[in-house]
Amino acid sequence: MDKNQFTRPPLASLACVNEFCDLYGQKDQGNLCIRKVYGQARIRYLKCRSCQQEFSERKGTTLWNLKIDEAKAVSIAEHLAEGCTFKGMARLVKVDAETVRRLNRKLGQHSRQFHDERVWDEAVSSLQADERWGYACNKQNLVWEAELIDPASKFVIAHEQGKRDKALIRRLLEDGAQRLYDIHSNCLLWMSASWFSPTPVPCGAGSHLTI
Repeated sequence: MDKNQFTRPPLASLACVNEFCDLYGQKDQGNLCIRKVYGQARIRYLKCRSCQQEFSERKGTTLWNLKIDEAKAVSIAEHLAEGCTFKGMARLVKVDAETVRRLNRKLGQHSRQFHDERVWDEAVSSLQADERWGYACNKQNLVWEAELIDPASKFVIAHEQGKRDKALIRRLLEDGAQRLYDIHSNCLLWMSASWFSPTPVPCGAGSHLTI
């Protein structure tokens, strides 16, 4: 991406970020206007005609208060999606490793909010449970990730992180169940045999439950 080229969403796709505004979170209401642009990136500073609040077009997004170029932020996000290490990304994109960590936290929070807003009433006939593990901060802090995936589309329905115990599985199943279109319908759930063991075992034949 050319550093002089910046993505700008249509004004109609943005909404007022003032929670006390009558048009809060409502897109394409004709209430936003551009008051000025600022910075090398020519960021738009918006005004809501309804509540008179002024704010940056980046307010409430991952790019809000970002101190690096947008192109570098996009590159970091792409490297994160490919599973690169923080230190490796810092070298490739030529930023400090702490910048990568900070952006990773913001991307995670924003992605969770987006997922919670959009992923509801999913109509699926089966779900596949998957898990993986890794270290957070140091080799003594083992963290597990558990997911419920629609095997047909590979779409992630639910995702949880934490200690590998019954509470993690319960949170995952409860979150996944409430996101289904019909919670009382028969949905085939495929889980590896390792899920029923207190310690990880090689994945063999899967077990299945009906929820």
